[in-house]
Amino acid sequence: MAHTYSFPLGEFACTVISDGLSGADEARVAGVFPDMPEDEFQQAFRDVYGEGGMASRSMSMLLVESGEHKALIDTGLGQGAAPNGGGLFEGLDEIGVGLDEIDIVVISHAHGDHIGGLTNPEGALNFPKAHYYMDKIEWEWMMGPEGVARGDSDYAKSMHSKLAAIESSLTFVGDADEVFPGLTVHSSPGHTPGHLAFRLASDGEDLLGLVDIIHFQLQFPDLRRSPRFDWDTSLSVPTRERFIGQAADEGLLTLTYHLPFPGVGMWAREAHGVSWTPTTL
Repeated sequence: MAHTYSFPLGEFACTVISDGLSGADEARVAGVFPDMPEDEFQQAFRDVYGEGGMASRSMSMLLVESGEHKALIDTGLGQGAAPNGGGLFEGLDEIGVGLDEIDIVVISHAHGDHIGGLTNPEGALNFPKAHYYMDKIEWEWMMGPEGVARGDSDYAKSMHSKLAAIESSLTFVGDADEVFPGLTVHSSPGHTPGHLAFRLASDGEDLLGLVDIIHFQLQFPDLRRSPRFDWDTSLSVPTRERFIGQAADEGLLTLTYHLPFPGVGMWAREAHGVSWTPTTL
């Protein structure tokens, strides 16, 4: 059974679909934060997850259904990524949404766990009737002459193939651009050069999509803690502080990609760092 969580937001019907759930122990997560002193990391991990605990993670995509559109934000790892990926397609099937019904796909950034589902294992588009949106900076970072996806590794070749497949149906968007009425994207660089957050608004209700601005709960006490897969921490840290601070100050409901499923919750400022109260399923 797929992991899905549905809720209304004004006139929009929203469904969070997990592409996969996983856990990581202390030793594995330590490798994600190589710049943290060992004793600081151990204390931070155990404060959040307990002695011998596991850091639970999800890959949570959002389906937004409006009167005119069925919009998907990110596509997960893709089919064949079991046991920890590929759940997006099972989830869409369970809620009765066909792949050819998706008419908009927004790509927050071009990491494999966000664009892997653009194409199926045969290389065909999974969402053949969709129009695609991503930041031009991100595209150039991946697909430009010296781009990441120009490498010889299997990963680079796969990313190049998936992005090339959408090029003819792609529109570039940037900070504060509207994809359709009620859905805007916002530049949030640092995790990648062209990472996009998003804001969904309808009938006075708002959802701020943080995507990969933050990854682990152990970052809450100190938002300067950055995982090794943040491209530029001189950008990712102020981005994290700005967007999470905004969410706390404005009382915004947020969605994150990797925090425990469904990743929906509220933020508050604390004397040291921030706190996050997840939605109760």
